[in-house]
Amino acid sequence: MVERWQVADYDDLIPSDDAETEPGGLSAMELQALAQSSRDTVVVLDASGVVIRTWNGSGGGLGLSPGQPLTLHLLQDDATAVQRALQYCLSHGQPEPVSFSSRLPAASGAQAFSAILRKMRNGEVMCIAQDVTAQQAADSALARHLAVERLLRSFSGQFINIAPDGIDRAIDHALSELGDYCDVDRVYLYQLAEHEQYLVHTHGWYRRSRDGRLPFGKRIAVSRLPWLHRRLYNRSLIQVANLDMLPSEAHGEHAMLQQRGVTGLIIAPIVYSGRLHAFLGLDAGQTEAHWNQEQIHLVTAAAEIFASALQRKQSERRIFRLAYYDRLTGLPNRMLLRQRLKQFMHERGDHGFALAVLDLDDASNINDLLGHDVGDLLLKSLSGRLEAFAPAGHPLARWGGDEFVLTLPDADSDTAALVRQVQQLREVLGEPVRIAGHELRVSSSVGIARYPGHASSVDELFRYAEMALRQAKQQGREGLAIYENHLERRATYRSQVETRMRLALEQGAFELHYQPLVRTQDTNRIAGAEALLRWHDKELGTIPPDEFIDVAEETGLIVPLGDWVLEQACRDLAAWRAEGLHIPRVSVNVSGHQLLDDRLPRTLAQALKRHGLPPTAIELEITETTLMEREKGSLPLLQQLRDLGVGIAVDDFGTGYSSLSKIKHLPVTVLKIDRSFIQDIFTDDNDKAIIIAIVAMAHQLQLRTVAEGVETPEQLAFLRDNGCDLSQGYLHSRPCSATALRDLLRAAPRDQT
Repeated sequence: MVERWQVADYDDLIPSDDAETEPGGLSAMELQALAQSSRDTVVVLDASGVVIRTWNGSGGGLGLSPGQPLTLHLLQDDATAVQRALQYCLSHGQPEPVSFSSRLPAASGAQAFSAILRKMRNGEVMCIAQDVTAQQAADSALARHLAVERLLRSFSGQFINIAPDGIDRAIDHALSELGDYCDVDRVYLYQLAEHEQYLVHTHGWYRRSRDGRLPFGKRIAVSRLPWLHRRLYNRSLIQVANLDMLPSEAHGEHAMLQQRGVTGLIIAPIVYSGRLHAFLGLDAGQTEAHWNQEQIHLVTAAAEIFASALQRKQSERRIFRLAYYDRLTGLPNRMLLRQRLKQFMHERGDHGFALAVLDLDDASNINDLLGHDVGDLLLKSLSGRLEAFAPAGHPLARWGGDEFVLTLPDADSDTAALVRQVQQLREVLGEPVRIAGHELRVSSSVGIARYPGHASSVDELFRYAEMALRQAKQQGREGLAIYENHLERRATYRSQVETRMRLALEQGAFELHYQPLVRTQDTNRIAGAEALLRWHDKELGTIPPDEFIDVAEETGLIVPLGDWVLEQACRDLAAWRAEGLHIPRVSVNVSGHQLLDDRLPRTLAQALKRHGLPPTAIELEITETTLMEREKGSLPLLQQLRDLGVGIAVDDFGTGYSSLSKIKHLPVTVLKIDRSFIQDIFTDDNDKAIIIAIVAMAHQLQLRTVAEGVETPEQLAFLRDNGCDLSQGYLHSRPCSATALRDLLRAAPRDQT
């Protein structure tokens, strides 16, 4: 008699003694066909978990025969879980799901199954299992891929908006994340240095639970690693599962890696600007390394992200070098010296020092007699001697031409000791220099001012030292002069300026002059004007803005003075417009103290409203140095002004180093290129490069550019050819009264922007 089974449903198979009389019954052959039509494996178990019968689906089977336990090929943990599920199913009579992995004798690796256990009416248990190995592998691969993409997005996000000085920290953090994800012992970055003769370890991470930290700054000669060097220059990704895979020509690399305890590694070249600059490496040191596709993709993409970050850092460093270092001698220039002196003053506190301005007496004669090439070599040689002589930590710079500036210790204000230092310096500089077959000797004149004995600010210190230098030169060759202290007279004059300034504010004795801004493409069109404060006092005469503005800032008068300037500029602008004379905007200078005054947006808004002007009619100018010094404190106020509709211009741009990552996050609308760059366009290629870079950067950020101090048609032509938007300077007009500007507006074509 053919054995038959009765089917209540697919999961509830019950043996029948009389299958022919019970509808729905299936023979064993039919049940086998049904199982094979699906991916499921059906196994009937006794109460102890031993196989009674089994039918394998198209997905394969469990590799079991009747009489064998279901747990035969299972790992211990999975076997325990299956036994627990079986007992629960038998005791409760409820279906019980269970997952397990089976290691079949003929299979490679484990197979994963998802199963359901159901108790049948005859007391036996049916196990319906499905092979989910492929699905789990696909899910795992997808999860790894998504994890890699999330990690790469995180890397990219870290580097997009970071300032240049934060790039190294971001790389270190990314290396640690790489090491954790790839489960390696070390992750490191080596950069080529010294004309590509050495590899220098600049960044690294290592697993603290294991030994093998690589020392930072360690140099490795490229000649020791010829195989690695050649592969990286060919832009090849290097994957090594174990050191035995290295070719015989890599014996140097093999020895070094073996010494470090490395069993496998992966190295990706870091390439930018068409050249190899560095490489990213991951070391495995415990077992043979097997690099999967996700890890390879992660390392390759991370190397590309690091390449972009390092290139940006290199570009920022190059721009900084162009702007702040003398091209010939490599010494800091006067702009960087100013910054360093401010910091030096802060660090020294009450401990004094002397600022010495040194002028070479014979340099111009050498240029005339032997040519500028010899003169340049002489300056380079002497600058090296100055660097060697200057005390550690003391600022030093080339001031321009044949002049140098250095600081000397002067804590006790001992004039005799200071003179001895200058004599020692002269002896060092006076040693003969051999250039092109000539033995050259130079003498020098020196002017000195003391801090804090003579001056309390950088500008005063420079001014007094230069006055002393002029006095020294009047003495003839090798002159030396120390500024004479005039603090009492200076303090008296300052007090007079403060008193008269308070009276001038009450009486409205100040005056605004205006200097037009014209379009470089059409200099007949006036596109704006800068308001410039002037003061002629009946008792003190005409006082330069630099003098009375300093006093105003020191005494706090700068805030009411700034309010007056805003009010008067709005009044003048409204009067011009009432006469039908259209000028798009007037720019007003704002001091650092005003940037900390929360009343500024309200004060300006009220002035605009009183005179019926739109917010776009006023533009506030803030020097780059002030903006950088007060960036955090003033940012909310600047944003309020921009929300109001007022333009924000960065004045003297290029003199107070600010990176692209900072500028693009500030609410500015205009960059005003400092006049110092304009003056030397045709004598200094660095200034040309800086101007072109500033204009390009500004246009990328959708900012307008204004060139200050334009005095010649040639300068204007250069600016026009390189896309600068506006021009300001004596070439177009000197600062003039409001009445004179009105006459200029009447004669000029109307500018609507």
